[in-house]
This record gives sequence, C-alpha cells and structure tokens, in this order.
Amino acid sequence: MNGVASRLSLRQRLLAGMLLTALVSVTAALSAMIALDLQAYHQTAIADSSTQAELLGRTSAAALAFKDPETAKENLAVLQARPEVLAAGIYTPRGELFASYSTPGQTLPITAPATSRNEVVEHGMLTLTIPIHDNGEWLGSIYLRSRYELADRITRYVHITLLVILGTMVVALLVSTWLQRLVISPLVDVVETARRVVADKSYSFRARKVSRDEVGELVDAFNDMLDE
Repeated sequence: MNGVASRLSLRQRLLAGMLLTALVSVTAALSAMIALDLQAYHQTAIADSSTQAELLGRTSAAALAFKDPETAKENLAVLQARPEVLAAGIYTPRGELFASYSTPGQTLPITAPATSRNEVVEHGMLTLTIPIHDNGEWLGSIYLRSRYELADRITRYVHITLLVILGTMVVALLVSTWLQRLVISPLVDVVETARRVVADKSYSFRARKVSRDEVGELVDAFNDMLDE
C-alpha cells in the first residue's frame, strides 16, 4: 500500500485524500442516521400495533364475555381505516376464531390461543398476539397482522446513500481541483524551475510567488538559494 502511495504524484495523493475523507465521513454520518431511523421505525411500529390491539381487546371484551361475535366483528371493522393492518382476529380461550377482519388475499390462523403477549416480524409483516382480560379473567386473545416495511426503507436508504455519496464525490473533486490550484501549482512551478536550472546550468530562473503563506516562504527560500 505504501509502495503504491509513493508512486502517486502530490496531486493524486491530495485528490485521493479528499475523496477518501469525504467518503468515510458521509458514509459514517448516513449510517448513523439510518440506524437511528430504522430503530425508531421498529419501535414506532411495535408501539402502534400494540396500542391498536389493546384498544380492540378492551372494546371486544364484553362481546367475548357475552358471546356476541357480531359486535366483535363490528369492532374489528374500524381497521378499514388503517391500510397498514392486513388482518385481525379475536379468539376464544380455546383458540377458536371468534371474529375476524382481513384484507383481500389475507387469511387468519384457525387457532391462536395466547395467554401471553407474542410478537413476530417476518416476511415484511409484524404479527402481534395479546391476551384479552377483563377484571382479571382471561377472555381470549386478539391477533393483529400489519405491514412491516423495514426492508423497503432499507432499500430506499441504500439508493439515497448512493446518490448522496456520488454527489459528495463530485463536490470533493471540485474542491480538490480548487485546492490544487492554490497549493500544488506553486510547488509544481518550483519543481519546473529547478529542472530548468539543472538542464540549462543557469541560475537566472526564479520561481513565481503567488501567496504569502508557507508555500510562499518556500518559494522565497528557493529563490534566495538561487541568488546565493
């Protein structure tokens, strides 16, 4: 690696350093932002589904207690306003399906007994099952299946990240070109002057000073050396 770097010109090393710095910085920043957003999405999806399921469980507790599946089905019908919900079902303590709601193409498990909370994420869906209690009595359980678009979000973020990196590389290239004109060009002029001095055996050549910084001091020192 060091051998390759030693064969690169100062211009090439400056360009490579700028591009590498920009790439690492942008990638690190975007990775942190994406990780935080995906974590927030997961927590929000779980919390939203839990709230919806618990609300349906409370409103359907009486229907389970009085064995009124029509009322339970009406309670589930409110999910039509939640397009992210694919299917929902209320089950008896035996695990038998008591009332259900589903979008086209979705089916519900025949049995789904649940004495404790259970959540599963797979195949782009979040499945949540929680027990329904009323005054300490276990009346049954509610099953809720929703879209879980984490994979789609990751795909979108990958595309956005690639576009941002590409744009950053273009900007870094432009900035590097500008810096090369400020820093590298005077050094190249010193090198060319030294080559002419050696080739022509003449000390009348002088390097051109374009700035008053360290590079300008180097040019002055080089010209003073030629004067001596």
